[in-house]
Amino acid sequence: MSNLKVKVKYLTILRELTGHIEETFELEDGMCLEDLIEKIVTKYGEKVRRHLYADEKQKVLNTIILINGRHMNMLQGLKTKLNNGDIVTITLPAGGG
Repeated sequence: MSNLKVKVKYLTILRELTGHIEETFELEDGMCLEDLIEKIVTKYGEKVRRHLYADEKQKVLNTIILINGRHMNMLQGLKTKLNNGDIVTITLPAGGG
C-alpha cells in the first residue's frame, strides 16, 4: 500500500492552536477526510478537538473544510477519499453579533 501526502492549511484560531499556517500529513492510500481529522486531533489533542467538533461525541464538526477549494459537503463529506497532493483548508465559521 502506498502513502500519499496531503497539505493542511489552518485558518483563524487553528493557526494559533497548532502553531502552523500549514503542514503536510502522510496518509495511507485510501484514507478519507475523517481519518485526516483524527490524525490532526491525535497530534494536537483536546485544545484542537474542542474547536473542531460541536459535540462531545465527535459526530458534528464545528468547522468549514475545503478540499482543493471545494466544500466537503459538495463531495462525500467526511468520507471523501483523499488523493496525493490534495490541499485541505480548515477554518472555523465566523461568529459575532
